[in-house]
Amino acid sequence: MNSFSSSHFTTPSHAYQMVKGRRADAINYLITQGVNPASAGAQLCAQGTIVTQYLANISWPNGQTVVPGCPTIHVQESSDGKSLLAQLTTAPIKHYIETLEFEGLPVVGEVQAKNPFALIEDATREAVIDAMTEAQTVTLLTTEGSMVLPLMRKSASTLVKLVDGEGLDHARRGEGRISIGTEKRFSIHAQTQDGPFKTHARHLRTDDAGTGLQNRTGFSYTPPSLPRVAPGSFDPSHASLRACIVRGMELVNETIKQVRTKAVRPKLRLTKEANDCLQHMAIQSRQAAQSYPPFLRTYLSRHAERALREAGSHHLFEYGIQGEITLATMQMADRFSADSFNAFCVLTDEQPKLTKQEDNALTLESLIYAQAIYFGPRLSVTKLRSLTVNIGLTKGQFNAALPLLCIQGKVYVERDWLYYVPLMANGWPRLSS
Repeated sequence: MNSFSSSHFTTPSHAYQMVKGRRADAINYLITQGVNPASAGAQLCAQGTIVTQYLANISWPNGQTVVPGCPTIHVQESSDGKSLLAQLTTAPIKHYIETLEFEGLPVVGEVQAKNPFALIEDATREAVIDAMTEAQTVTLLTTEGSMVLPLMRKSASTLVKLVDGEGLDHARRGEGRISIGTEKRFSIHAQTQDGPFKTHARHLRTDDAGTGLQNRTGFSYTPPSLPRVAPGSFDPSHASLRACIVRGMELVNETIKQVRTKAVRPKLRLTKEANDCLQHMAIQSRQAAQSYPPFLRTYLSRHAERALREAGSHHLFEYGIQGEITLATMQMADRFSADSFNAFCVLTDEQPKLTKQEDNALTLESLIYAQAIYFGPRLSVTKLRSLTVNIGLTKGQFNAALPLLCIQGKVYVERDWLYYVPLMANGWPRLSS
């Protein structure tokens, strides 16, 4: 079981490398080309979810099911090659889907031949609802994800049902209402920059809507670093990348076949060892969650669900609907979800705001420092009090801020004398008798 620490950010690796397969080969190649593992993993995750989310349901030990694949949000700097990686992973799948020919195909039952996929970039509720009415599997996919976070906040009650595969009985569309069936699938995969993300991060700390859409989302983060690869240095035809693209196309065809034949969606199960691992991680993650703030507690409480979703998507991508999810795949997904929690902690970290007294203490210290530089570390309290008007502090604010500096060990006051400790060569002053 993962310890839910931030140590993974110091290790140049990704969960997909834990199991052999197409994704492991692709991410290993990208890492050798200087790509950050988190960036590569985010694109490969999006690629996998697009083509697997319709194919099967993933079974909990109690028989309940979840949809394969997690929504993802990846945060990195603007110059770190988001678009370039997308061109190597998700863009070929999108192009393949958009260029498929459906004209002239026979009608099966009452279903007219049409593309069951919709990949959209318009991050609005209206665009999502429109796409869900027309297609069977919809993905909001964008490398400019600054608009996705407001959408997740304002339309969480709608999106969380679509992400969970629950459908909508009465969704507003224009001036009327429509229904969206439970057979349809929806996911979000967005990349954004650190600045726009921080603007909306405070909303992720509160979960205002109470639906926890962000708790179902996998987050990843690429810290700022010196570029280690030149644009255009990748080989788009490299065997590992090509293998993932070809596999994605095969799964697109399999999805179309399921939609056209109205095939019953299979239920993908876990081996006994994987089931035991899943139950163990669910218990441990909920126990670990008790030591975190409320918004992190609720996010960590869904650790096992995110892991199960990702395990299902990974199995479908590598092996199809045959067989059962193995222990190795579940352990990989455990790491994936733990890395997501670590990224979520980093991305939502917020320095505590200073109280008014603490802010005044910093202002007062700047005055004390300036005086101590010119006149030495031993200063008159009376003189300092008379100078506070120059820095915008009242006498009352001065009287409140000075004891705080004493508590912090920055100054020591004896009678009318103040000693500024950081500039004293011999440390604390000798106390007078």
